[in-house]
Amino acid sequence: MLSDRERFIVARIGEVMLTRTALGFSPDVLVELDDPDADSRQIEALKGHIGPDILSHLLAIAESVYFGSLKHGQVHNFYDAVVRLGTDRTKVYIVILALKRLARRDHEVETVFARSFATSVVGGVLAGCLSWREDVISKVELGGLLVEIGRILILLYGRLYRREEGLIEETELSDPVVDYLHPHVGVAFLERFSLPPYLKEILLEEGLVLGHRHLTTAGVVHLAHDTVEASFRRSHGRLVATAPPRDEEGGFSLAEMIVEQFRAAGLSDHLLVLTPPG
Repeated sequence: MLSDRERFIVARIGEVMLTRTALGFSPDVLVELDDPDADSRQIEALKGHIGPDILSHLLAIAESVYFGSLKHGQVHNFYDAVVRLGTDRTKVYIVILALKRLARRDHEVETVFARSFATSVVGGVLAGCLSWREDVISKVELGGLLVEIGRILILLYGRLYRREEGLIEETELSDPVVDYLHPHVGVAFLERFSLPPYLKEILLEEGLVLGHRHLTTAGVVHLAHDTVEASFRRSHGRLVATAPPRDEEGGFSLAEMIVEQFRAAGLSDHLLVLTPPG
């Protein structure tokens, strides 16, 4: 249970980051994407309200091998990207890429972003290996992307606004406090964008979350996050994976798909794929 002061901190950070920060996109874009009556021209017109750096990364991600470009052809415009990714995934990527844009040149915040992206990738791999349905795998991937969004918001607020506002003391944003508050900050921020309610559950859960005889979606997200966090801690901000050499006749391997995802997101420096000896 949050104290009154903690609730104030959560609300203040969410409000400031939403209203004072140039996110690089209009929040109306996310509302319009939810309109079931919007046609292709209306959706394509939304790209005019998204920053070019966010849009270019979004198109690259949609066109990556992981999302089936070899089967479905290239992504030529924003509408194609929305069709390829789906509405919820498009909205989440717009939000998270906007925060990545704000975090550039800040090593700590960029590392948290990369860790979240890696959690999404590893979580998707784990869910796929469990033979989960595609829609459930998507939930894991989106939960992984957003699992530390509150931490990113707190760090950015501390860098950009805390001293100027003078409403929150530096000690109130210490590492232990951030560890405790960041899921709540993330939920408060995401509620402004009408994102699916299951994301709130994923952010607020902790540890290995089990169902009656199975892992839950949140459980796989947090298992992936703990794996990624350990790799980033040992390997200076990188996800390290070991994979066999490419089989020229076997098509794209799992490792190559992961490499392609990191490349499309502009995060290749945070991935290291090793070949086992011998």
